[in-house]
Amino acid sequence: MEEEQPSSDVYTHYRETLGDRQTPQALKGALADLEQERKALYDRNKMLAKAGGLTVLVVAALGVWYLNLEPQAGFVILMIGGAAIFILCFQKSNKLRVRAKKQLMERLCGDLGLSYSQGSRTGKIPTYRKLGLLPNFDRSSFSDFIHGKTFAGHPFELVDAELKRRNKSSKKSNNYTTVFSGLLIHVASDSAIEEQVLVKKRRGVKALNPFQSEQKVVLESDDFTDIYDVYASDQVAARRLLTPAIMEKCVELDAKTGGTPQIGFVGGDVYLAIDRGMRSFEVPGISQPWTEDIFERAFSELTFAIEAAGVFDHELQPASRDEQASV
Repeated sequence: MEEEQPSSDVYTHYRETLGDRQTPQALKGALADLEQERKALYDRNKMLAKAGGLTVLVVAALGVWYLNLEPQAGFVILMIGGAAIFILCFQKSNKLRVRAKKQLMERLCGDLGLSYSQGSRTGKIPTYRKLGLLPNFDRSSFSDFIHGKTFAGHPFELVDAELKRRNKSSKKSNNYTTVFSGLLIHVASDSAIEEQVLVKKRRGVKALNPFQSEQKVVLESDDFTDIYDVYASDQVAARRLLTPAIMEKCVELDAKTGGTPQIGFVGGDVYLAIDRGMRSFEVPGISQPWTEDIFERAFSELTFAIEAAGVFDHELQPASRDEQASV
């Protein structure tokens, strides 16, 4: 059964943009070429695994039977040989996956007026942590740095993040649990609004209120307050910022993520941490066929991220003279 496509204005606009530039056709053609490479490499890896595994098995057997090695030594030969074959196959597979992803995302983002790099920039992480938008973590990895502008023209940047926490109860030093896998989005603006507002999902990240106040902002939307708690440096300003339309967008954002959106509004800038429970913009392993579904999935994830970045677009507009006079 074919999945229903998103119907947001962002999705529709960018879909039309890509259609005008014939991006889907170009990327589907590129994916067809990459699929041939994938299948050829997958077949070669299978042959290498079979031939290499048989060779390692023979060497281990000969070592035990003819060189009088201990059985443990034969087992070590099997383990080392098997690991070497696995690493060789993985490196070749990963190299192709990285190239395929780079080719897909650079073209897709470029035609949407965005900039993409596989490297990462994490300069905003201290702010996310200070606001309590992220869980405590000991290890992190970041990729897929994208920057551009929202519909209203505000600069934004996003990065795909995976955060892990060490299991203190485990005796193994390398035993970690993933506590966040999703998108970190920062939107900058020249808005005149300076108030600080924190919108946190109730069953999401447990963290201290950065405004050091137990008093929460009381709002009148049951749908919104069933999901989120709001803290603010100024309760009146928080109510002015969180209009019914914005609260509705936050509820929709929660429904679309299936994760844990946390939102910080600080000095006119917006910080979003959206735990999707998985990495974004990924190309599957070479054991799976590479079809046009890869393009559709990357496009849907990208438009979702851009739509999330634009949640506060209207509120980030600089106040007009009439609005400033009425304050």
